[in-house]
Amino acid sequence: MMRLEQLALDRFGHFTDRVLDFGARPANGSDFHIVFGRNEAGKTTLMEGYLRLLYGFAAREPYAFKHPRANLRVSGTVDIEGQIHQLSRLPKRSGNLVDGAGQPVPDALLSAALRGVSQKEYQSLLCLDDETIEAGGEEITKSEGDIGKLLFSAAAGISDLSQVLGRVEQGNRDLYLKGGTKSEFAALKAAHAELVQQIKDHDVSAAAFRDLRLARDATQTEEQRLRAAKSELSVQKTRLEAILDAHPLATEWKTLEAQLTPIAHYPMTLEFDSEDLIKMMTKRIALVAERERSVAEVHALRAARDEVAVNADDLARGADVDALAFKKSQVEAGQSDLPKREAQLMQDTADMRARLDTLGLPA
Repeated sequence: MMRLEQLALDRFGHFTDRVLDFGARPANGSDFHIVFGRNEAGKTTLMEGYLRLLYGFAAREPYAFKHPRANLRVSGTVDIEGQIHQLSRLPKRSGNLVDGAGQPVPDALLSAALRGVSQKEYQSLLCLDDETIEAGGEEITKSEGDIGKLLFSAAAGISDLSQVLGRVEQGNRDLYLKGGTKSEFAALKAAHAELVQQIKDHDVSAAAFRDLRLARDATQTEEQRLRAAKSELSVQKTRLEAILDAHPLATEWKTLEAQLTPIAHYPMTLEFDSEDLIKMMTKRIALVAERERSVAEVHALRAARDEVAVNADDLARGADVDALAFKKSQVEAGQSDLPKREAQLMQDTADMRARLDTLGLPA
């Protein structure tokens, strides 16, 4: 038994996050609910949303006018045989029924609860609309016969129930016409009699049947023995083929093992990423080249140093050279600062002249 406790039109039709809560199954009392509203308020949309929850979205969804089809979603809380399920239907080809955690749920959960009723049958019997009711009313006004059939026809929306029942009755008469020789039932009786005669013609005695059964059992035993022998030979064949295939591989393996002996002390795995190893190797090449350049430069400098002739008198003048170097740096600093000071002097002179002119004094 299945019962809807809550229906949520998350994104469907013109609804967004619209929830209808019917509550849990009452312990006693009525469990009948009525959803009412004005025309175009969305009652049909609610019914269609519930059908999407049960059967899924259509390939060309007519209710994807506010929300794109890929964003549609209908959810609900369903009580199935006393078990509460939080379900949502998504517009996907597979895995479109998910639980509250977003994990796929097999469609068999709902199809089993619906007892195999198709969407078309469900709509015809349980989703009455204006067109269905009007068609049923017209059937009542223009038909004659059993009032119960007419009411069922109107309620179920089957506008041609009377014609269907008439065709069924005519089929019954065609199938079995008492005393007739051309009815379908008479033909079936003749076919049955013919089959019974064929069974008698092909029947065997108990002794012959016993001999055939013993022969069959012996044949089956022999077949099982041959199958076991074939299976054992197949295993041996596979083992021999594997040995033949492995022989050249074993030779190659021995050769590779001999090549690996000198580097057996190397670690089997590296504790860092292979990409880092490539970077380190590249850096190592650059460092080796830099080291070679530095060694060559050191040798050149040492050679140049060895070629220098040392004069004791020149070494004694080291303090004088240092003093001259200090004086040189002071002179160079003064020379670099002189243009700025001359510019400042010219600026100050011009400023003084301007002030004297203002006071009327000669410059």
